[in-house]
Amino acid sequence: MQTIRCASTSLCVGLCLVIASFAVTAKAQILLEARPTDASSARTRALSLERENIVITIDEQHAKTVLTQHYFNNAQESVEGVCSVRAGQSASVQGFAYWNGATKIRGEVFEKQAAQAVYEQTAGLKRDPGLLEQTGEGAFTFRVFPIQSHEHKRVEVTLTQRLARDSQHVEYRVPLARPDTATSLTITDSRPLGSIASPSHDLAVQTSNGTYTVTATPKTKKEKEFVLRYDIKQAPYQLSVAKHEDQGQPAYLTISLGTEGLARSTTKDVTIVLDRSGSMSGTPLGEAREAAKEIVSRLGTADRLNVIAFDDTVDSLYSEMQPATDGNRSAALRFLDHVKAGGGTDIGRALGEALKHQRPNAERPIVLLLTDGESDANSVFAAAERDHSKVRVFTIGLGAGVNRPLLSRLSDLKRGRFTYIQSAEAIRASVSRLFNLVESAVLEAPELTIENGQLLQLQPSTLPDLAPGEELVVTARAIGSGPVRIVLRGRGIHGPIEAKATVALSKPNAKPWVGRMWARERTNRLLEDISLKGESDELKNEAIELAVSYGFVTPYTAFLAVPESELSAETATIMRTLRAQKQSILANRADAVALSRSEMPPGDPVLSVDAPADASRVTAFFPFGLEKDLAFDPDTKRWRVRFLVPIETIDGTYEVPVMVIGRDGHVEFLTGKYTIDSREPEFEPTVKCHNGTMELSVATHEPVREVRAALVTDTSRRVDLRLDRRDPTLTHYVGKLKLPVGARVRIVVADKARNEAVEVVACPVEEYAE
Repeated sequence: MQTIRCASTSLCVGLCLVIASFAVTAKAQILLEARPTDASSARTRALSLERENIVITIDEQHAKTVLTQHYFNNAQESVEGVCSVRAGQSASVQGFAYWNGATKIRGEVFEKQAAQAVYEQTAGLKRDPGLLEQTGEGAFTFRVFPIQSHEHKRVEVTLTQRLARDSQHVEYRVPLARPDTATSLTITDSRPLGSIASPSHDLAVQTSNGTYTVTATPKTKKEKEFVLRYDIKQAPYQLSVAKHEDQGQPAYLTISLGTEGLARSTTKDVTIVLDRSGSMSGTPLGEAREAAKEIVSRLGTADRLNVIAFDDTVDSLYSEMQPATDGNRSAALRFLDHVKAGGGTDIGRALGEALKHQRPNAERPIVLLLTDGESDANSVFAAAERDHSKVRVFTIGLGAGVNRPLLSRLSDLKRGRFTYIQSAEAIRASVSRLFNLVESAVLEAPELTIENGQLLQLQPSTLPDLAPGEELVVTARAIGSGPVRIVLRGRGIHGPIEAKATVALSKPNAKPWVGRMWARERTNRLLEDISLKGESDELKNEAIELAVSYGFVTPYTAFLAVPESELSAETATIMRTLRAQKQSILANRADAVALSRSEMPPGDPVLSVDAPADASRVTAFFPFGLEKDLAFDPDTKRWRVRFLVPIETIDGTYEVPVMVIGRDGHVEFLTGKYTIDSREPEFEPTVKCHNGTMELSVATHEPVREVRAALVTDTSRRVDLRLDRRDPTLTHYVGKLKLPVGARVRIVVADKARNEAVEVVACPVEEYAE
């Protein structure tokens, strides 16, 4: 057996989604290699990536990217596909699937160790499991085994992330594994959008009722990345609220507010707290010293400064904040030149010293703390809680060994920011960029309240100050009846700021990503608590339950995709146990079940039973925690109910107990049956182009309702494909469509349950003969 591995390339390129202000986007060459598992062999070879398709939907700055890639194993032996995926710190994997021939095998989220056990046992039998698990913050590992000799293997990963906003500007980036990657993009926003542009692609944009459909054509054949930039036409300090609400459940909210890009000059009290412990020796300390010296040099004479160096002891340049005169700045530079590495790391002691010297009447007091190490969390938080001044603490963590949850939580408590720097070489640029942001604020001490309702589980619980151009983003639950008003108050550069937004609660609407975003942020908070306080059953179980209920990968959960036909007796028993555990979790999380229902396609099932027409009540008790009353249908003379199920429910036919209460009070139990079909239809398109016409042939793998195709840029130019009666299997649909050179066509296949599948195709220019 061979293993296909990639470090930061090919499949990783396709799966890398880095969308954030000041993020560094990987720009790697395509390189997916098959390496023998036998360490004695150094032979490598490339696995052929035949086709790539990316479908992007952006709703209120929330991006969902569905990446589908088609590979071919041209070797004589089977291989295991393994890839490390770097998706960005704030990205989440929401879905994972692969195909065995024409059959799509969907991943389910389970507890990680159990999922790994099923994968390893199934792979050991040389069968067909797939596994996607998290290996670090924003990093995932993807495995599929086996990919047989000369087998075509199709994989799909769904990534989600909220796009950062800088003033009015939003940017989306996704690397491309092929220059001919087919890309479909739609943007929906309740706010008007300004310029939509791309430095990498030529765009054709169509607008209809707040939805922007974008067709992207690479500017050159060497483009390795799709970059999209657009502006939001909204004045600063206006609240935007996205809501998802299910009947009888607290609403999910994502609350955001943008700021202006410029701020008036303010006087600053800046304390630089520099870690000089032994682990900082060499390049890290040298780069940190230079970054600190640059900040000192940028201070004006109206500012004040102090410098503190620490290991397990603390040395302060001054016993109190001093004016940043030429003499004091020179003294600070000399102090930094003499900082030498050695000793342990006592962040709590250094922080306490820095906070002790702050002036109570300072206009903008700032502490910049840079460290690469671990420290006792209790002493750090104790020092922070003793301080009641308005000082803002900005933490900078360097390298893999730093306690990121500690620094992140500290900056949250003190309304600052946490910045992670992976390599010492990036310290100076990162610290300089951070200081550009923090030396002035356009919104201080923001607070959120709600009128006529209640806000629950705000994340973050303490809102940070905002630098010029920054955006505030808060997730929350909310309860109330009728319209409620959300109010944000704070101090701006010209005085008090009050922003308001009215939200209609108790009025269900579907934006499932809002609920998933809340669940993800809540889980991140729990993982921070585990890192800081230690792993307790209470924290760990809640994190697992949220991830399983809302369907995403964490350090404790993984996506497992295994064909039912490939399970052994032992792994089938494990899978039954895992699914029973999931149903038990869902039974206790009605909000997550409701959210999953909202993502179900419209082909929801109907339960129908025979019962006396004069029964006083007929109730079904579904295994996923749903209790539903049936209604009598006089046309069919049967009791019926249409219902929705959790999206994780496996397709098939199910039995459900039904309680019938007769008119005389007699109780009887019946058994009803229903069928679940939530799978999107599988199909394979074939395209031939000649003389300005695209000839389409679509092979389906089940009976379908319709197959249609239309130009991406002009949906009025469309065709309904007809069944090819010459095909005895009655699974092929054909049609023709006139189109210009380079145009992209969206194919939609809808099955009997109204589930839809979409793929975008195009004619290669060299095949488009006139």
